Amino acid sequence: MLRGAEKTRQLNFHTLGSIRHPVNQFPPLLQTERLLIRPSDPDSAEAVNTAIRESYAELHTWMPWADHLPDVAETREHLGATRERYLIGADCGLGLWLKEGGVYVGGSGLHPRPADPASREVGYWIHSNYTGRGLATEAVRAIVAEGFRLGLLAVQLKASERNLASLRVAERAGFTREAILDDGRIDPGGIPSRTVLFVLRRNVA
Repeated sequence: MLRGAEKTRQLNFHTLGSIRHPVNQFPPLLQTERLLIRPSDPDSAEAVNTAIRESYAELHTWMPWADHLPDVAETREHLGATRERYLIGADCGLGLWLKEGGVYVGGSGLHPRPADPASREVGYWIHSNYTGRGLATEAVRAIVAEGFRLGLLAVQLKASERNLASLRVAERAGFTREAILDDGRIDPGGIPSRTVLFVLRRNVA
């Protein structure tokens, strides 16, 4: 028989990614040494919008979605749609919060972009005021480990070959560089680049 906390945890799991692979679920709260990792929530729109606006110069350099400064209403709408995709099992967008002080410090997620339903792609960004502290690596390690615990067999990570900080996160999180893709990538600002593909596979031995 499940104890109360365990029962609540199981009942609140939501499917991660495609319904083709329903064994993959992600909890409503994942904790690391310094972070609280939670599914995106429109109630956090003001905090998320502030972080985006304060980090816009860096985000605009690397993130295709950061092509303009959103207002709070737009951020709330986006978070609401992301939350709905999480609840129905279509995607898994996550927010990163510091345990100490409860500050929103970035976003991440496990996304069903690979063709294999037992794989996901991890993405991440960190508020500019909190970069260089290993938070992205800490988050990625925990998110991927939870994905493996829930049945994923592999996680991909893609980054521009010009984004050295993101490449370092992949390497520190234990990913293996599999390929450099001549995929016609154009980084924001119109700069041609290539995509570095990293993969981390679950040890099933």
